[in-house]
Amino acid sequence: MLTGRLRKIVFISAMIMVLNGGGELLAQGKFTPTEYVVGNIYLNGNKAFKTRKLKKQMNLKDKRLTRSKTFTRRLIELDRILLQSIYVKNGYLNSAIRDSFKIHENGKVDLYYFITEGRQYFLKQIEIDGNTSLSDDRVLEILDHKLDKPYNPIKIREGIKLIKTDYANNG
Repeated sequence: MLTGRLRKIVFISAMIMVLNGGGELLAQGKFTPTEYVVGNIYLNGNKAFKTRKLKKQMNLKDKRLTRSKTFTRRLIELDRILLQSIYVKNGYLNSAIRDSFKIHENGKVDLYYFITEGRQYFLKQIEIDGNTSLSDDRVLEILDHKLDKPYNPIKIREGIKLIKTDYANNG
């Protein structure tokens, strides 16, 4: 059991250590987050497109000798959306892409994208009905989508916006 005087000395010493930052008690205040960098990127399930072609269009890149990109969950999500749009633009309307990652002790992160391509759809026919101000040829020219090519709903949507603009400009 400590005497009153010894207890005061221990208490004062502990307070001096805490206030001066001499102890481990302040280690939390000096916390620095770990910076993770991309190690390897794996694409599984892609048959329609070569892995190299898909990786070339992605924001995150495999590790390189000279540089590597810092990993964030947001960048993984952006690359997943980018891969999804590549498939949709090429007629794979039911494609699905899941992402995952594995963190290693050395600060490297391996990224995994699991691709389910599904069936590819092609544009077989375009029917134009009710147009009076624009000719069918002009509408087809604005849509700029060829028959028997992979169906691209994004391009069709953009074309419809342009057709609406053309109608608005022509009254």
